[in-house]
Amino acid sequence: WRMVREIFVADTDEEAWELSVNGEMGRMMNEYFLPLLKAFGFTDFIKADASTPDDQVDAAYCAEHNWLIGSPQTVAEKIEKVYADTGGFGVLLLFGFDYLEHEPAWKRSLELLAKDVMPRVAHLTGE
Repeated sequence: WRMVREIFVADTDEEAWELSVNGEMGRMMNEYFLPLLKAFGFTDFIKADASTPDDQVDAAYCAEHNWLIGSPQTVAEKIEKVYADTGGFGVLLLFGFDYLEHEPAWKRSLELLAKDVMPRVAHLTGE
């Protein structure tokens, strides 16, 4: 089966956090997606702990608990964990965002994903 996740890779975990949580990914989550989930009562589906109050679920919360962001090593480890937690998957789709304001960082993220992260998780075949 296929899974889609928010992914952003940078040279360091700190840089990835800054460019995702405080960038376009965070903006979309805070201004559109999370209000939509809250309006329909679906916030529980993204909570790591059901007792977390809805008002604490923001882009930073998603980055910590749901997104695959960080250095190549960190992102590879997060993919490994999701793979193990779900019992495996065949395809991981990247949930993309408009990084027009940070185009070089977005291109770097894709480059690191292709050249550094993907080889680290190539053994996860979905079989």
